[in-house]
Amino acid sequence: MSNRLAEPETFMAKIDGYTLRVAHWGRPKSTQPALLFFSGVGANIELVAGIGDMFPDRNIVMYDMPGIGLSPLSQWPYSPWLAARWGAKILDRLDYELVDVIGMSWGGALAQQFAHQYDSRVNSLVLCATSTGIAGAVEMPASMPQMFGLSSLINYDVMQENLMKIYGEVADPNASDHFNRLIMPHPGGVTYQLMAFSAWNSLSFAPMLRARTLVISGDDDRIVPKSNAVLLHAAISEAELHIVEGGGHMFFVTHPEEVSTRISAFHAG
Repeated sequence: MSNRLAEPETFMAKIDGYTLRVAHWGRPKSTQPALLFFSGVGANIELVAGIGDMFPDRNIVMYDMPGIGLSPLSQWPYSPWLAARWGAKILDRLDYELVDVIGMSWGGALAQQFAHQYDSRVNSLVLCATSTGIAGAVEMPASMPQMFGLSSLINYDVMQENLMKIYGEVADPNASDHFNRLIMPHPGGVTYQLMAFSAWNSLSFAPMLRARTLVISGDDDRIVPKSNAVLLHAAISEAELHIVEGGGHMFFVTHPEEVSTRISAFHAG
């Protein structure tokens, strides 16, 4: 895989009174549905820009949440329903109707919400390192307060150090390069993200999700242990489960070949 990341087009979109920075990898010759990608807490577009290289033949769309990356902090918080609606409106502007949705960590919860809310637009659903929601998660680690404590959210060096320790993949060069692309989030932006899903849970609708679903987890995930993936797999009808051996929470970044190969095979199936 090339060390030079495929660069997306970026633009600012004003939707429902919020301003969102959008990234779009447009591949005119692509004949497959576009990929709509949702990232994790505090994660700006650049952190997962490698997705453009992982899926070089796909149109890809993602956006920074308010107060994350280069999206300005909004005056108001938002709900999961509204965050998913932004995705639908961005797809409308780019003229994409049917999409394959991928969600990682916090973004996996938003991906579930989007698939539930816009089921007719979702061709397939891939859920990485995620759960049915904070309220329904199992084995959540004691490191969570450290990760999202005030000192981590306002100090770049502290946040980067904590992330490197907690994610458990410090020795992997892909992880180091990943964290070097961090744009310090606004504390309010992270707070909004945590608030949005603080009482959310997908167990009430997961059995009704109609999209083909693949659940992926790392067997050494210290943030969302694989037991959460097992629960998701059981809750979603006919979902497939894939475990990344030696993968931590950021297996999407540290094991890109395995992950992209498995997802591409799933999409082709």
